[in-house]
Amino acid sequence: MKGCPFCNLENIRNQMFYKDEKFYGLYNIKPILSGHSLLIPKRHIEHLFDLDEDESRLLLPMLKKITKALLKAYETENFDLSLQEGRPAGQMVSHLHIHIIPRKSGDLKEDWPEAIRKRERRERISDEEIKENVEKIKREFK
Repeated sequence: MKGCPFCNLENIRNQMFYKDEKFYGLYNIKPILSGHSLLIPKRHIEHLFDLDEDESRLLLPMLKKITKALLKAYETENFDLSLQEGRPAGQMVSHLHIHIIPRKSGDLKEDWPEAIRKRERRERISDEEIKENVEKIKREFK
């Protein structure tokens, strides 16, 4: 879809650590914590209920695959999953995406809802930091 940052391959190419026929795994450009990544469908859809039958069938296995790689790369067994549907729920890009965030004890200085509210004001990380994290995650798929 024109204007959607996730639909513009040139826009997300440097964030991409995984792709298959239906989904992308992307490193978040404004991570709440190290390892904060996104699972997005390639097809532009805005809502979970817009997934077609194949996408729905493949979503959970893909979510598990990417989460396992992130946990290994960031040396933890803990994680948050987050899906916001619509602006009132905190969705900032109108393309379905699931946040996967590796977690460790004491990793946030504020409570979780406050960290989510602050993410919009968070600075974009450098291209070099994105590249380092993407390569770190890619190694777990080899």
